Amino acid sequence: MPGGPLAIEWRADDHVVMTGPAEWEFSGAFDPETGAWTRDRQDVA
Repeated sequence: MPGGPLAIEWRADDHVVMTGPAEWEFSGAFDPETGAWTRDRQDVA
């Protein structure tokens, strides 16, 4: 998978646990009433 390996564990209690590398994508705010979101920062590193 692009970005690195992804391990998926399906537990006996029917919870699914996915582990692997992660990177910061964006931060912002989401308004659940309107579905609108705004990004906090535009310059993603």
